[in-house]
Amino acid sequence: MYTGTLKNEKRNGKGICIWSNKAKYVEMWKDDKFSGEGTFYIPTGGVIEGHWEKGELNGKGKYSYPSGEEIEGEFVNDKVNGEARHKGADGTLYVGNFVDNKKCGKGVMVWPDNRRYEGEFLNDEINGNGILYSKDGSIYNGEFMNGKKHGKGTYTWKDGRKYIGNFANGKQHGLGTYITDNKQREGRWDKGIRVEWVTEIQEITTNI
Repeated sequence: MYTGTLKNEKRNGKGICIWSNKAKYVEMWKDDKFSGEGTFYIPTGGVIEGHWEKGELNGKGKYSYPSGEEIEGEFVNDKVNGEARHKGADGTLYVGNFVDNKKCGKGVMVWPDNRRYEGEFLNDEINGNGILYSKDGSIYNGEFMNGKKHGKGTYTWKDGRKYIGNFANGKQHGLGTYITDNKQREGRWDKGIRVEWVTEIQEITTNI
C-alpha cells in the first residue's frame, strides 16, 4: 500500500509504502525507487536509514538491528565503502575503513574486555601492521596475519620485559631477543617455547 505523491503513474516525491510482509519505507521516491533521504523498516525489526539512489544506499547511511548491532558510515551501491563505525551485537566496536562491507585498511577495534587494536585490516581480519593492547597490560607491536601475531614484532609484558623477533600463528617462533633488567639474550623459540639460547647475556648500554 502506497500513500504519497505520484508522477507519470510512478511514486515520486514524498510517500510511505507498506508491503504485505510489514516492510515499510518512508520519505523520498523517484520513478518507483527509493531516492533521496529515507528510512526502510525491515520486517524482522531492523531499520535502514540514509541517502538512497535508484533504490540503493549511496552516501551516508545507517543499519540498526534488534540485536544491538549497528553500522553507520559511507555506502556505495548498498555496500559499506569508506569510513564507518560498526558496533557488534556483543559490544565489539570498530571504527575505520571498509571496502565492500569488509574491514579493510586502517582501523581501530575495541573489545568489551578492553582489548584494543590499532592498525591494518584486510578482508574483515586483522592483517598487516598494528598494535594490540591486551587486557593483562601486555602490548604487541608488529605484523599480523588473519588475526594472529605473525612475522616481525615486539611483545612487551606489563612488568617491562620484552621479546623482539619472529612470530608464527600467534606465538614466538624462530629467532628472537629477550630483554629484561637492562640485559638481553638471543634465543630460538618453537611455537611459543624457547628451545635454546644462541648468545650469552649482554648488558644494554645507553649512550648519553
